[in-house]
Amino acid sequence: MEVSGVIQPSTWDDALELCAGRVIEMTEEGVRHPAHKDGAALSVLRSEFDLRMREDYGKEISFPSVELFDWWTGFTIMCVQAADWLLAGFDDFSFQDSLDVTGQYRYVTGGSHLSRLGHDAVLVHTDYALESLEGVCLHSSDFTLQEEVTPGVLYQWTANEAMELARWALTGMMIAWDCWDLPLREKEIEDAE
Repeated sequence: MEVSGVIQPSTWDDALELCAGRVIEMTEEGVRHPAHKDGAALSVLRSEFDLRMREDYGKEISFPSVELFDWWTGFTIMCVQAADWLLAGFDDFSFQDSLDVTGQYRYVTGGSHLSRLGHDAVLVHTDYALESLEGVCLHSSDFTLQEEVTPGVLYQWTANEAMELARWALTGMMIAWDCWDLPLREKEIEDAE
C-alpha cells in the first residue's frame, strides 16, 4: 500500500503526517460523501459507521488493508466536514487539534491497547466519540437546560467531541495502514545517538 509515494514510512510520526496530509489534500480537492447535505452530517456519519461496525467488529482482518484505509480516509473527511458545519458561526474546526491530540496520546500513553486490540478498539472508541457528539448536539436543541449551559459551553463541548471523533478516525487510518506500532520519531533519534 502506498500513500503519497510512500509504501511504509520509517516512523509513526511520518505515517501520521502522511495520513493527515491525505485528508487535508482530499478535503481541499472537494471530496464529499454523496449524501452529504450539511445538516444531515451526523446521521450520515452514524449510518456509515454502523455499517462498518457490523461488517468488521470481531472479524479477523489482514493489515495493511487498502479498502479499510480508503474507508477511514473518507470517514475522517466526513468527520471534518461535519465539524465544520456544526461549528459554523462560532469558529473554524481545527483538524490540526485532532492531529496534535493523536500524537500526544501516542507519546504519553504508548497506545499499547491499540496494539493489542487493533481495529476493534478503534471501532469502539469511534462509536463512543460519535455517540458523545450526537448527545451534545441533541442537548444543544434542548432549551430547558440550566443557566450554566450557555451557547459558549455547548460550542466548547461540540468542538471537543468533534475533535475526539476526528482523532479516532485518523487513528483508524493508522491502524488500517498498519503503522500504529512503528517507532516514534523521538525514539528513532535516541537509538541513532
